[in-house]
Parts: sequence; C-alpha cells; structure tokens
Amino acid sequence: MRINISQLKKSPGSTVHVQLEEQLPALDLAGEVEAFLSPVKVQLSVSNTGDLLLVKGFLEADLELKCSLCLVPFTYLVRTMFEEEFSLVRGVGANSEGEGPHFVGDKDYLDLGEQVSESLLLSMPMKPVCQPECQGLCPHCGRNRNETLCDCRDDATDPRMAVLKRLLDKDSGEGEV
Repeated sequence: MRINISQLKKSPGSTVHVQLEEQLPALDLAGEVEAFLSPVKVQLSVSNTGDLLLVKGFLEADLELKCSLCLVPFTYLVRTMFEEEFSLVRGVGANSEGEGPHFVGDKDYLDLGEQVSESLLLSMPMKPVCQPECQGLCPHCGRNRNETLCDCRDDATDPRMAVLKRLLDKDSGEGEV
C-alpha cells in the first residue's frame, strides 16, 4: 500500500486525502493463517506538519476466521481506525528509548502495508465467535451443537470434586431419602 508523498513533502501545512484498495497477504494468528476475502479498503488523510507526516484514517476488511467454539469458518468484518507518524527529519519525535516515528528519508512514497496489517491484526478478537449464541462442540462426542443435539450428559463431575458435590446435594435435600 504505497502513497506518493513527493509533492506533500515540499508543502508543510498541507494535507492530501487518499482512498486505496489492495489485496494483502494472509495474516498469521498464533499459527493459524487467516485469509482476506476481499481487498482491504483504506481511507486516509496525510498531513505534513513540517517535521512529520501524520497519517490518519479508517481501515476495513473481510477476513475468514474460524470460530473458537465450534471451529466453523465464518466471515468477520474488521473495521478500525488507523494512525501513524512518519518523520521527515531523522530523530524528530523520538522518545527517551530512541523509539519514534518511522523515518521517511529521501523516499517519495510511504509503504503502509506492514502498519495496515498490524493495525488490522490488533483490532481482531482474541477468541473469534461465529455468532453470540454459538453452542460450540460437545466436549464428549465432538458434535457441533449448533447443527445437531446429542444425548451426552453435561453433569459429568470431576472425580476430585465428587465429595463436594455430595455435600452440596446433602445440603439441598437431594441426598436424603
């Protein structure tokens, strides 16, 4: 995702508005590759503040994710704000650790691909769910509870907690005859 900044670098105080659409490579999320189903749409404004180029805007993309409960693939629309600074002068805006805006140098373009991918990655849910009412998989037989019901019992008690369960049953009157 490249933006031509050759004229903007020469015009402190000016702003350009850019709309881009580009197919980005798939994202790697903890070993799972998540593919973009459509090009990433980007609406940005790039402002020259004198020493910095301030890039602000909005990102939107359709990703194919796998539900963390039922493991079924689904389409997830990612929408997020985007803001990055690029330095026109080396060292401007750096903090005490020496970190700061990306240095543009003598380039006549900004390549935003890495920053856009990172921003989309950070705005995705940690545990994607296909729908709020997702029932997930049965822990006993592995069936997708959204598609079929199973006869498995959910009252399986951890053997380490069986004594506590008997005490609770006794207190509620269920353990008495």
